[in-house]
Amino acid sequence: MTEISHYPLKAAAYARYSSNNQSETSIEAQLQAIEEFARQNGYIIIEKYIDRAKSAKSDERPEFQRMISDAKNKKFDAIIVHKLDRFSRRRRDAIIYSELLKQNNIKLVSVTEPFSDDPSGELLKGVIEVVNEWYINNLRHEIKTKTKIVAMKGYFLGGVPPLGYDLEEVKDEYGNTRKRYVINEEEAEIVREIFRLYSEGFSFKKIANYLNNKGYKTKKGGHFKASSIAEILRNKKYGGIYVYNQSKHGTRIRHPHDEIIEIEGLIPAIVSKELFELVRQKLNKNSRTLTKKHNYLLLDIIYCGDCGSRMTGSGGKKPKYVCQNWKNNKKGRYVGVGKQKVEQFVISYLKNVLLPIDKIDFEKLTEELNRIEAERESLYEKKFEELMNKKAEIEKQIENITKAILRGILTDKLELKSKELEQQLRDINNEIKNLRNQALNKYSPEQVKEMYKYFLLQLNSNNELLIERAIKKLISKVIVYPRGYIDIKTRDFLNS
Repeated sequence: MTEISHYPLKAAAYARYSSNNQSETSIEAQLQAIEEFARQNGYIIIEKYIDRAKSAKSDERPEFQRMISDAKNKKFDAIIVHKLDRFSRRRRDAIIYSELLKQNNIKLVSVTEPFSDDPSGELLKGVIEVVNEWYINNLRHEIKTKTKIVAMKGYFLGGVPPLGYDLEEVKDEYGNTRKRYVINEEEAEIVREIFRLYSEGFSFKKIANYLNNKGYKTKKGGHFKASSIAEILRNKKYGGIYVYNQSKHGTRIRHPHDEIIEIEGLIPAIVSKELFELVRQKLNKNSRTLTKKHNYLLLDIIYCGDCGSRMTGSGGKKPKYVCQNWKNNKKGRYVGVGKQKVEQFVISYLKNVLLPIDKIDFEKLTEELNRIEAERESLYEKKFEELMNKKAEIEKQIENITKAILRGILTDKLELKSKELEQQLRDINNEIKNLRNQALNKYSPEQVKEMYKYFLLQLNSNNELLIERAIKKLISKVIVYPRGYIDIKTRDFLNS
């Protein structure tokens, strides 16, 4: 009789905690449970993979990715997790990675959720994965809702209070301990000094130098810099305005304006309303000056008559348009024209040649506009049909890849193709949405006449944005030649 030896199976332990609210204790507890399970079930742990403060809904987990790479190289026979949600809470990812492990004959084992390798076990695992994904989505929604309620009452939501503020503990209406902002008068005097100096014309750098020479410190005990002065001056809390949901958690990426909540009077103001508003106006004015000294009205429609390249703005005391090819490559002939000269020429041309209302045949012009709109409609319908066919084709490919994954066929190439197709589908859906949002018009002579009156109003205004819009509605191309000759090409509907 032959004796069969049962060698211990090599296993990897994977542990993760998802936020700073959890800790090393959570990791230790997971690993202890995994190690105990391994001893009792004939596994030997050869490697531990630990992701700290990482979400299981994201693939940006370095240790998880290292583990998957080792799995492809068959470094172990099983991966042991405390719960399946430590592995992945997103159903699609769970399917992909589970199939990858299956192809490499590696088992995925959960300490707290035992399931067999037969079809009923696979079904149970699938149900658990779906519940996990629902749980994380629901939890995020609940946290967001509760955080918003706390914010609307002016309670502190974490982080370090800015210079000039401390925190005091208070009880809310339910008896929970919360924290509120209170003024630290010693620090507040520094803040008021910063606002006063800026209102008097001092730069960020000069204010920082002044404070450092005085021996003042930041909230964290460091020296002031120009950037920290700018941050203080832009902080709306100093004007008594509580701001919530300004940026995505842990990043500087701002949310859309309509998602940001601002409530005046929820926290004590450190500077007077008058000084705060004065500084805010000055900041806005300086920001506009720094970011856009010159507004080039003809960008995207002005071209070099020598080589055909677009012309670009060139700043300085005398701003001008120059050939982009010459500017970037110093090739060919220099072609340039003063910004003011060419823009005034174009505006005068529109006012004096195209838009004298008493000389325009609006009946004929309306016919031409409606003909162009009808052509656009035909093109839109054709484009829409093409996009819908392409969408159906991509959806079919995604469906086939999903079926292949469920049958146990999974390769890196197939996974990459799946992601590419999903991105293509998102792009096509955006194109379809944009196409639907582009309204087609049918004009009457009265409407066209009013439209022309509005163009004239725009051209005669002092608002450069309105002037630019009018120019680009009426003109398709401005061509500048080497000897200064300027040729203007109008939109098709004006050539009737």
